[in-house]
Amino acid sequence: MAASNLTFIPDLDVTRDDLTFKLRVINLWHQMCFYKKTEIWSIEMILLDEKGNKIQATVSKRNIYRFKYILKEGMAFYIKGPDFAALKIDAFRLTPQDQKLTFVQQTVVTECIDFCLFGLLLFFFNSNAIINMSPF
Repeated sequence: MAASNLTFIPDLDVTRDDLTFKLRVINLWHQMCFYKKTEIWSIEMILLDEKGNKIQATVSKRNIYRFKYILKEGMAFYIKGPDFAALKIDAFRLTPQDQKLTFVQQTVVTECIDFCLFGLLLFFFNSNAIINMSPF
């Protein structure tokens, strides 16, 4: 997917329905039904873009079947065509955004393997290899 087609969280435009985000799921939990404690009411998430911006997201009960087995904590995805819901002014906020990303029927989620936070790639080396200046 071309980087020019991606939208970062601070640049989101709630009037458009063709936005594509590249986001990592950093927290994911199930909101259980108040009356039926064994039934999932919604999937709630905190998502992170490559510049370190966070946004709250939700999958409502009617769309859980589409996303329940796809969305996993720690994984990154391209998310195309989500809706946005305004958060209440006095509501408790998990992120600084005024909107909440909402997964709807037409939302398309594709796994992303090249997520790079802050545009950096981190490489981890064996410290002995560095000290000895020898190959791995």
